[in-house]
Amino acid sequence: ITMKFKIKFADQIVGALSIFAIAALVFITFFIASTQKWFVKKHNFFTTISSANSVNEGMALQYKGFAIGKVKKIALSDDDNVTVHFYVLDEYIDRVTQGSIVELSVSPIGLGSSFIFYQGTSSSINVDNSYIPEKSSNKAKELIKEGKVLIAEQNDTLNTIIGSATGLVNHIDELI
Repeated sequence: ITMKFKIKFADQIVGALSIFAIAALVFITFFIASTQKWFVKKHNFFTTISSANSVNEGMALQYKGFAIGKVKKIALSDDDNVTVHFYVLDEYIDRVTQGSIVELSVSPIGLGSSFIFYQGTSSSINVDNSYIPEKSSNKAKELIKEGKVLIAEQNDTLNTIIGSATGLVNHIDELI
């Protein structure tokens, strides 16, 4: 005698579980997309730098320690400069005012680099796809000299440690 196992509503159970799995997949996709800011409007800008050694696509654009955007694309231009295309998230666009500059800051001991944004003092916002000068460029130096950009004082930990060590060595020399 052979026994067949039969589930009365097998097709309905499989169908319900399939619909549940698809709904869960859609929910998870939208959850991930919202945390990664896929649906947030992005405002595009660009700058030019001399070398792409320390910048990469996907690098965060930092403003006062907050990631306000990312580097989208890096390209070599016809005049042998590197063009860096980046975006700023919509919630931070009010900080991208006339006179703003960016800086590619590289650690002197090879601990990485960061792409830093400095806000201009103007109240008018830069239009999308406009040029924002890099801190070492002549245009940015003019803006800094004229006081049209807010550059926060940075605490360089390495220089602070070296300064403290130098002071300690000087005190030891005096004691000896």
